[in-house]
Amino acid sequence: MEYIRILKNQHVEILELVNELSASLTDKKISQNLPETYKLLSKLSERLHIHLKTEDNTLYMDLLENSDEKNKELLNKFSKDASSLSEIFTDYLKRWPDVLIIQQRADEFIFNTEQIIGLILDRIYNEENILFPHIE
Repeated sequence: MEYIRILKNQHVEILELVNELSASLTDKKISQNLPETYKLLSKLSERLHIHLKTEDNTLYMDLLENSDEKNKELLNKFSKDASSLSEIFTDYLKRWPDVLIIQQRADEFIFNTEQIIGLILDRIYNEENILFPHIE
């Protein structure tokens, strides 16, 4: 399935951004490179949004129409999890709307960002190791 290849390529891009963002999450690096960290966050937001929309518009739409009940159950679970991740990430971005707020509350930003990164990594792991093998 072509869209699974596309989604896997998107995972690679997201993981690269997550790794760069994660590497910037120290007090020293945050204070020295805050504009760059914010740019990484913006890029990650864009890529994650595209990825989740691609899933909705291709994977779930196509497979939910043509699957048995067992597959539909799994797809519905992943679809709901994607919606949840999207909402959590949106709330996270609202909490950190600009560089000044991040600078004022750097420790909290680092903690929240590490939590978000964990959710994204879990999501990618589950897609790569549960969802995609199940439907390929």
